[in-house]
Amino acid sequence: MFKESDNIVKTKKYDVYAVNTLTQGHIVFVPKKDTWQNLRDCFEAAYKWGYDWVDKDYCKSFHVLQNVGKIAGNENGNLVYLIPRQEKDNIDLDKVKTFFNF
Repeated sequence: MFKESDNIVKTKKYDVYAVNTLTQGHIVFVPKKDTWQNLRDCFEAAYKWGYDWVDKDYCKSFHVLQNVGKIAGNENGNLVYLIPRQEKDNIDLDKVKTFFNF
């Protein structure tokens, strides 16, 4: 699913991968076990990272997203996406909608 070379953090409950698909710094939290507790930890980490990035001026704002179920575009299990945003990052929201199957 993800290349090991893109792994930037390993914890007991989840791994974090740099994907940079939609914006510079776009990362994915992947729970090691498909449990509510591990998924909750992924969301908590994503929000903490996002707010830390805003505090450190790495980005101006961010998205935390998840697809649940095949119809919603979830083909790879429960993943949590953190997508940093800049004022003029020229991100195509249609591309985001397509990426997340909105």
